[in-house]
Order: sequence, then structure tokens, then C-alpha cells
Amino acid sequence: MSRIKVVIIEDHELMRFGIVTALSANEHIEVCGEADNGFSGLSLIKKHSPDLALVDINLPDIDGTELCQKIKDDFNTKVIILTADNTQDTVTKAFKNGADSYCIKNLPKKKLAEVVYATYRGESWIDSKICKIIIENMNNPTKAVGMTKVHNKKKYTVGASVLSDREIDVLQLIAQGMSNEKIAAHLYISIGTVRSHVHRILQKLSCENRSQAAIKAISSGLVETPMREENDYSHKVQSLLIA
Repeated sequence: MSRIKVVIIEDHELMRFGIVTALSANEHIEVCGEADNGFSGLSLIKKHSPDLALVDINLPDIDGTELCQKIKDDFNTKVIILTADNTQDTVTKAFKNGADSYCIKNLPKKKLAEVVYATYRGESWIDSKICKIIIENMNNPTKAVGMTKVHNKKKYTVGASVLSDREIDVLQLIAQGMSNEKIAAHLYISIGTVRSHVHRILQKLSCENRSQAAIKAISSGLVETPMREENDYSHKVQSLLIA
């Protein structure tokens, strides 16, 4: 396994030191740069082309959610939001702007490595505390996201698009945190077929990544909310509202 290259963008020196120390202790992770503000972080990403960027929300020069959008627009780098901010508006904005994962800063050291691994594999990790907050604050989600589930006709509509039964099956497993390989094994189809389904799902939902698709589908009721153990990282996408 090649080492996962990570850039840390965090303005608090002590917190940044702790994150760097925790990740550097893992032989599969390389911290190739650290910055105390957003624009220095962008320079590091341009220089090192890391696989992942760990980004704080409250940076001195730019909001972390806006920085996330800049990273996703200009670089092929996945973004993990690592912050103390667990408000619904901030979480929603982060995912709208392309965040791949979202976790709270009191995350255990070993769990942080799991977040890095999962995000690197193309999965999404959302802290269970965040899930609970969003679930408690959701109101009329189907109207908010413009999606409708028509049970009697076996028809799942997203605006003018229609999701097939198989696409709904794949979407449900994405919401449970499964990788393409696990989805393929679960549904007895090839990985290539899974990729094709995922591509069409993202197009139909107008989403940039799997986490946005899962959140949108769960909040609209298109798929069932995964009910897992709170410490299971596959509990990550229980419900976030993407308007």
C-alpha cells in the first residue's frame, strides 16, 4: 500500500501538532505539509498534490467551507473537515461545497486514521454526533430537496430524472458506507457495473460525490436511514439535509 499523502490546515498550533503527531505515527500516512491558514494550505496542496486535506472550519483568513470548495474546484484532493463546529448550517454548507468527510475534533487518535483510510478509498465518514444533530433539525426534507418516492408505481423521481430499482439498491448501500467492491459482492454484479450505476446516480441527483448523494437520498426518504452502532464508521451518513 502506498503512503497516503495528507496536508493539515489548522490554525491552532497545539491542535495541529496533535493531528500531525497522530497521523505521522502511522506508517501508511505521510503528512507532507501543514498550514495555519487557508491560503497557505492552498499553496501546500498545489506544491504537494496530496491525496487528502484535513481542514478546520474556523480559519483566520477564509471560512473552511469556502476553502473546501476552492480545493475541490482546483485540485484532485479529497477534503476531511475536522472541526469543533457541529452546527447544522455549517455541516450542510461543507457538504454542498464538496467535503468528503466531516468529524469532530475530539475524535480518538485511532479513529482519525480510520477516517483517513475511508476517505482515501472514496467513502465518506460523518461523525455520529453530527448525524444526530441533523436528524433532530430536519423539517419536511422531501420538499426541501425536490425528490419524491412513489411506492405504488415503483418509481423514484429526482426532478425530471427517474432512478431505477437497481440504482436505488446501489444508493442504499452507498448510504450504508459500502465501497464499490462491497456493493458488487453484495449485489452479485461486477465492480464496473457498480461504477456505472454510481456515475448515473450522481448525475441524476446532481451531486459531486457519494456522500452528497447518500445524504440527499436519506434526507428525502428515497433510502432507509442506516441504523448502526454509534461507533461504527458506516454510521456516517445517517441524515444531512442538502437543499
